[in-house]
Amino acid sequence: MASSRHRAPESVPATDLRARLGIAIWTLFALVMALTVLPAGWGLGGWPVLLQLVSFPLVFGLALAVLAVVLLVRGRRRFGAARRARIGSGLVVAVVALSQVFGVVSRGWWSSGEPTRPGDIVVVSFNAAHISPLPPELTDIVLLYQPQIIALPETTGEVARVLAAAAKARGIDYQVFSGTTVSVPPSTSSLLVATSLGSYAEDTPGSRDDGVVRAVPVAGGGPVVVAVHPTSPQLIGLDATTWQAAGRAAVAECSTVPDAIVAGDFNATLAHPQFSDLGRCRDAAAEIRRSAEGTWPAWMPAPFASPIDHVLVDGDRWKVVDFTTRKIGHSDHRLVMATVRRR
Repeated sequence: MASSRHRAPESVPATDLRARLGIAIWTLFALVMALTVLPAGWGLGGWPVLLQLVSFPLVFGLALAVLAVVLLVRGRRRFGAARRARIGSGLVVAVVALSQVFGVVSRGWWSSGEPTRPGDIVVVSFNAAHISPLPPELTDIVLLYQPQIIALPETTGEVARVLAAAAKARGIDYQVFSGTTVSVPPSTSSLLVATSLGSYAEDTPGSRDDGVVRAVPVAGGGPVVVAVHPTSPQLIGLDATTWQAAGRAAVAECSTVPDAIVAGDFNATLAHPQFSDLGRCRDAAAEIRRSAEGTWPAWMPAPFASPIDHVLVDGDRWKVVDFTTRKIGHSDHRLVMATVRRR
């Protein structure tokens, strides 16, 4: 009787393994890219790496468009499953690229606001990046527009008081408040509130991790005014949890406080989870359809930069009538200026 022999399983050629691995990688990549279309809705806006990509939607979208073309062109040279995977991934990436670019365009950066009226409040926020003295363009803006609220992240109280003194010499009085975060490294923010809004006193928060400087009206019936500068995410040693928690606390200064006006460098865009629950709070740029106008880094054209500097207001009490950004001095942030009106 002939003895039976067991045939060893045939090994998969290395070329086939590479092809299968390539198909899996491109399929997974296309799926992840598809989820970035609505990062806030999917909860992906706070993931490491992805949070950086969605910070620059126009740059991200244009880069994906180039990648889509490469995938489609190279996919035509493949055969079988590899061809379908490349072309399918290319089509998905192309759709995602178009959605990113369309999202920026739809949010707008060209709309104009309404003319100001007596009683309107002008809010300025400028991250001066520890520049001392402050750029003279800022003094010019203060003297020209006479903003009632000036938030100055990364500006010490001493530097802010120099600005207040320059304004006082022209008949504009400001109350100056400042505070330093307990984060590492520490950061100081300052807040100027015009005496035309009434008398204010600093309301010291329980924690300064979110860079909060809060001033509450003592007399005069003005709004609660807050300057914020929560921590930023870092590519190296990224602690996304701390970044989100500090950002949510900064947003809560508006969403949980009636009649609040909150301004500063939030180190997050509206696509990030910090802004997922604004409640009655409204972003001034979004209300006036200028939320695609980026503020950091300032050397980038505004549509390509990341809109991380915001002015938030209680939407039940305040109507946004104007919003604009300006590049001044050598800071890596643009100045933002909003005009709001009592409802």
